[in-house]
Amino acid sequence: MRETGGDVAGRVLALNYDGDNDYASMLPELAGQIVVLSQEPLANVVGLAHYEQIDDLEKLPLGAERAHALHAEQPFSAVITDNEYEIVRCGQLRDEWGIRGQSAASALAFRDKVAMKDAARLAVEVPAYARAASRADVESFADKYGFPLILKPVDQGGSRGIQVLRRPQDLTTVSAQAWAYEMEIEQFVEGDIYHVDALVTPDIEFVSAARYSLPPLQFLHGSPLAHVLIEPDAPITRRLGGFLRALLDVMPAPESAAYHLEVVRTPDDRLVFCEIACRVGGAQIPELVQRTYGFDLVAASFRASCGLSLPQRPEFAGRVYSSLIVPSPGGFLRDAPAELPFDWVDRYTFRRAVGKAIPASRHSNDHVVCVVFHAEEHASALLRLQELEAFLLPRMIWAPVDDGT
Repeated sequence: MRETGGDVAGRVLALNYDGDNDYASMLPELAGQIVVLSQEPLANVVGLAHYEQIDDLEKLPLGAERAHALHAEQPFSAVITDNEYEIVRCGQLRDEWGIRGQSAASALAFRDKVAMKDAARLAVEVPAYARAASRADVESFADKYGFPLILKPVDQGGSRGIQVLRRPQDLTTVSAQAWAYEMEIEQFVEGDIYHVDALVTPDIEFVSAARYSLPPLQFLHGSPLAHVLIEPDAPITRRLGGFLRALLDVMPAPESAAYHLEVVRTPDDRLVFCEIACRVGGAQIPELVQRTYGFDLVAASFRASCGLSLPQRPEFAGRVYSSLIVPSPGGFLRDAPAELPFDWVDRYTFRRAVGKAIPASRHSNDHVVCVVFHAEEHASALLRLQELEAFLLPRMIWAPVDDGT
């Protein structure tokens, strides 16, 4: 069920959020035709046709108003974004302007967690699910399916707003604030969570597989979180690639797009659908893919969306890269190691400074420390992750903010 596009793009509109995106470098054939509206200050704007920074771009209608005004001056032939909260608006602009790429209907199918399961269940196993407009809906679902359950916003990301309900008493924790979003209730599926990060075009099908060290939601409860990549010839990588292909056969997928898919592998070895996004995976995923395959997934997805050829092809480096991020519990970070004594660590960086009061982490990439490391294979990476956590975590010394000096 692939949506098809038209000719190679001319003038390009980019709705941007990452301050490090270098559009002229990623799309050199179109550098003088790229118009960027950016929520964050963009580091490199040299060579762009036009650049504007718009605060709260994703929340305000000003972005669409400026886009229409700029389109009236000189029409766009492609619209791209690096933000999952903008893919529906980008689809709406393409529909209105009659240009190539993902439609609004397709974008919505990859944003709305109920709509995506309505399609996914035609091809793969999905948990029982339903829209939930009130606590009464949750109680009715629980009466039918029992516990545990997950209550989540239908169109948020980064584990925002998710609540796990393990017993009837947990229904008392479903606060009024939960209904600030449109919600979905579904059965909780026990197992390991894997993610697939892919690029699918008429010319290439690239699939990278990885496993979360624990459910991402636990990060918001103080547990470190790791993405542990898996070698491309591993049986589970092939299974997950087939799972993705089955999904794209029944979903309104664009002709060319990147995907971030999450799947639960149950203790009895079933693969159960969690969710899929039509975008590049966030956090450290692009860096891990770049290091493992020499493949810039962000640039490749932009180029594919613009109808441009890919200047590089994925090639496995012979070792897999993984990342570990550590959340803030909310407090004063008194101390942490200045360096790590492992020659297999490739990057060790602080997003928040030692010696400062740091708010509690609010989403699944709101971290204090990030470590990127490599191993020859997935199994070895898991052992190195244990060694890394055993060294680093006890040496990160926290104190309540009132005790900080």
